[in-house]
Amino acid sequence: MIAMKLEPDRSPHLVGIDGIDISDELHLMQAHVGGYLEAVHLKDGGIMLVDEDYALTLKKKPLNHIATALYGQPIFGNALIVGQKDDMLIDCPPKY
Repeated sequence: MIAMKLEPDRSPHLVGIDGIDISDELHLMQAHVGGYLEAVHLKDGGIMLVDEDYALTLKKKPLNHIATALYGQPIFGNALIVGQKDDMLIDCPPKY
């Protein structure tokens, strides 16, 4: 699986989520967002994975301006937009 990782104050970039099984992939995605996952629905109908405390500053995570713009409400910390490799239309190979 491949994901677009959105980090505060950094350009979006692709990351590989290739685990041994679904449980392993879940743990990898949790590591990327820095907590338990919550899915939020984007304005265009897509889904973005964020830390379950995405709207709170309890963990002292910085505001993610790109994720906030996509969601329409404040998102703090990292976010992932996940799809299969065939779903991503890119002109260059992904960097893992």
